[in-house]
Amino acid sequence: MSKLVLLLLSLGLIPLAILLHRPTILPPDTLKTHLSGKIILVAGASSGIGEQVAYRYATAGSHLIITARSLDKLSSVEAGCKERGAASVHVIPQDFSAIEELEGYRNKVLELHPGGVDILVLNHGAMPISPWMATPGHQDREFVDRIYRINLLSYVELTRLFMPSLEARQGQIHVTGSMMGESPFFTAGLYASTKHGLHGFFKSLQQELLVKQSPVTVSIFAFGLIWTAEMEQVILSDPNGDQIPAIARGDVGETADIMISAAITKPSLVDYPVAVSVLTRFMQMLPGFNRFMTMAVPCPYEQIGEISERMREVGSKMGYQRGNM
Repeated sequence: MSKLVLLLLSLGLIPLAILLHRPTILPPDTLKTHLSGKIILVAGASSGIGEQVAYRYATAGSHLIITARSLDKLSSVEAGCKERGAASVHVIPQDFSAIEELEGYRNKVLELHPGGVDILVLNHGAMPISPWMATPGHQDREFVDRIYRINLLSYVELTRLFMPSLEARQGQIHVTGSMMGESPFFTAGLYASTKHGLHGFFKSLQQELLVKQSPVTVSIFAFGLIWTAEMEQVILSDPNGDQIPAIARGDVGETADIMISAAITKPSLVDYPVAVSVLTRFMQMLPGFNRFMTMAVPCPYEQIGEISERMREVGSKMGYQRGNM
């Protein structure tokens, strides 16, 4: 079979794959029945996905520990969780780039809940979106080290620190990964490298837990572009940002619904938005399609670097690092 025929056949299967690949979203009553009284730690809860996930667990009647760097933002989320009926809410500010502080952070959690947590939601992160060669600041060793500490090393360390209590409680780990962790794209090389490391570690951990017959489960969420309020401002700083089709944008509320539903369905890997996830899988399977999509970028390389720099400046002014700031 020729490569062209294979490509056309594959593209013809995309609509069917989209229909069959939709993540599960459970009704609020079901969530409340299963999650009321559970202890949930949400890292990266001050805005965006983490904020909405915290609200969903609050509505379900869970006990919440919410964490990020910004105490002001966390205080607002705390109030929102209480309004929605959380069993309890505790705020612990933490900079996740400070790996050496995370044992003390774990101890603070255990002071509040001596038995540990039922679900560890690792959602914090930094999002450097720019071609690596076109952005000298992203090549700085201190910057690279900080990004790896936030996006990868802190996830590994928090998993190590909470694993004993998670095993005792037959708990879960929910990991906010990325489509970039499955199939990278050159406009986010540094970010993609951290997400590949994240996916590699937690997919391996899933296997190890299975072989060990551990009661702990790990769910990885390979998200694409999730249209949070913060992301919208960053994206629309690009003159072409408003051209992103709706099918390529994930709704932040639906994203949170998918994540909390996973506390019951316990999937190994969830892709969302579905249309983007299917295209990502085809890019993995077909090198020719990967090359076609890469070269389909609608402006010259030099212009991409300029646009990325403007977007980076907007993101920096907002302190936008998906919950860690």
